[in-house]
Amino acid sequence: MVFQSFVNNAALLVALSYLYTLVTRRWQRDDLVGCISCGLLFGLMAVGVMLSPMEMGPGLIFDTRTVVISVAGLFCGPVTAAIAALVTILYRIWLGGMGLAPGIATTLSAALIGVLFYYGRKTWGRPGTLFYFYLCGLLVHAVMLLCMFILPRELAWQIVSRIAWPVMLIYPLATLLLALLLADQQKRLDMERQLLVSEERFRSLFEQAGDAIFVSDFDGNLIDVNQAAQTTLGYSREELLHMRVQDVDPQAPTRPALQEFWRSHFDTGRAATFESVHRRKDGTTFPVEIRAGFIGRQQPPLVLGLARDISARIQADEERRRLEEQLLHAQKMEAVGTLAGGIAHEFNNILAAMIGYAELTLALYSRDGVTRPEHLQEIITSGKRASELIKRILAFSRKAELIDFTDVDINEIVAHAVTILEKTLPREIRIDTDFAAKAGTIRADAGQLEQVLVNLATNAKDAMPDGGRLTIKTERLEISEQAPPLVPDIKPGCYLRLIVRDSGQGMGPDTVAQIFNPFFTTKEVGAGTGLGLSVVYGIIKGHHGYIGCHSTPGRGTTFEIYLPTGREQGSVPRRRAAPLSIPSGQNETVLLVDDEKSLLDIGKRLLEDNGYQVLLAGSGEEAVEIFRQQGDEIDLVLLDVSMPGMGGRRCLKELLALKPQVKVIIASGYAVDDSLQEILEEGALAYVAKPYTMVDLLNTIHKALQD
Repeated sequence: MVFQSFVNNAALLVALSYLYTLVTRRWQRDDLVGCISCGLLFGLMAVGVMLSPMEMGPGLIFDTRTVVISVAGLFCGPVTAAIAALVTILYRIWLGGMGLAPGIATTLSAALIGVLFYYGRKTWGRPGTLFYFYLCGLLVHAVMLLCMFILPRELAWQIVSRIAWPVMLIYPLATLLLALLLADQQKRLDMERQLLVSEERFRSLFEQAGDAIFVSDFDGNLIDVNQAAQTTLGYSREELLHMRVQDVDPQAPTRPALQEFWRSHFDTGRAATFESVHRRKDGTTFPVEIRAGFIGRQQPPLVLGLARDISARIQADEERRRLEEQLLHAQKMEAVGTLAGGIAHEFNNILAAMIGYAELTLALYSRDGVTRPEHLQEIITSGKRASELIKRILAFSRKAELIDFTDVDINEIVAHAVTILEKTLPREIRIDTDFAAKAGTIRADAGQLEQVLVNLATNAKDAMPDGGRLTIKTERLEISEQAPPLVPDIKPGCYLRLIVRDSGQGMGPDTVAQIFNPFFTTKEVGAGTGLGLSVVYGIIKGHHGYIGCHSTPGRGTTFEIYLPTGREQGSVPRRRAAPLSIPSGQNETVLLVDDEKSLLDIGKRLLEDNGYQVLLAGSGEEAVEIFRQQGDEIDLVLLDVSMPGMGGRRCLKELLALKPQVKVIIASGYAVDDSLQEILEEGALAYVAKPYTMVDLLNTIHKALQD
């Protein structure tokens, strides 16, 4: 009977674990509401077990309330234990009897011991072990037996002798069982809460992510999507969950291929990263970078894919690639231009000597009244032709003589060029013009723009061997932020656009990419120099303009030139055209400075033959020394700019320091550029370009002496 009562009480405790789970799932056991709720639960459960006690006499009852109260303190702390103990004590007082005092004492001791073990768990940071729970049960019920001695000694011994063994055998085990049940339930609740927090965190990250996120199965059925996916694609969540991956990604493989694709990555444990295209609800597409992995423990698992719109990145890559190509082209042009400039300077020195000696020889024949050999004039003519070729080489390197910038009417320039072209192009080529009604004027060199038109027309002629149509159009336009496709790097502003279009054979993209490169040509060997379009490029860049080309094989070629309007462009003093007569000197003294001995020899003979006294200097240092000694006798200095050692610019400064009013003419095999312009501004009177002819040189010297 005794064991049966104990077992019945212990069985009631099992129900406590379920009720405890319900309460603690609703309220946290650590907050006040949770503590009160758990306290009432444990108190009522203690009262419940007291309803089926084991009676040892009038007012003497034994039950498993100590198990309930101790476990309340062990798991929920002092507040819960106090409430549970209070409920139990009130009920025990209501029952009354001679066992009231021991009953209250055992309840209080059970609550106190449970709370002590509760703090022990917190101090050690462990949830508890079998031994720990069993030890708590042993101590609680050992104290319970001691509380029996509050009764008279004989009665106490009688009671203890009857219940000691069943109490110490069953009650600690009941305490252990209840503690294990509650610990297991608490562990489950903690895991549920952690899972809920983790799920909420994942959902928050999932919904707030800037990239579109898709969850699908191996068949491609969409299971979940975030807000970014809905916003990016223009679909609602409900619409997307009824769609498949192939509906969003037109490049996605079919179902069997998609399954195989995911399975191959899943088997290796590798995430998949690739680029594709997504299609919006309105039908437009955009490029994306997709990184996909696997989630879930089911077989096969789910696929989690992050899709990032890479439109801006692709545009940036294309812009960087375009800028790199422009930089490479500019560097190539600069390098070749620098090389060409140096070569041109040396060639001009050679040509100056060749033309000079030929002119001296020609002058000797004329002086002696002997018939002049025709080959001498041919030498001079060939030298001048070579000089023109040098100018073309300098033009593409943007070292061309950008001189004589004036206000010009582009329509008049085109009309004049067309007049020339109509006489030079084959009759099978028809020239059409379309002039803007109010093209206005621009600051430009009319001669160089005519050269641009002639070069482009020459290329068009070669592209139309059987004839065709050449169209030249002018128009004025304002360019805002949206640049024309042929010149994407153009700056916003007002421009005059010159369009030259032919109906010829056209070119492929690879050819178009190289047409402005110097010496590039598609013509047969000997049929062209490859400088025509390079010269055009150099002239347009020298005018601070832009040029672009579009061509399709079999459909002709179009060049678009954009010239800024209203730009103030500096000008360089231009060599005046030589008069028909050749002025002679009046015995003035000229200091001729050049590091080329042949040019010194030619210059000395030429000047002496035309009435000048000549002093020679082979370097800047020698020129300064001669001028220091004979400066008062020297009327003019003809100074080469490019010399080893002391160059022409430094030499000019030294000469001006010795005699500020000295007259200096600078000579150079380079074309006029910013550095020569600066030398002119620093005190040089004039400039003569190598190879200079006798007429050019004598007229320049005469004018300088007259100023």
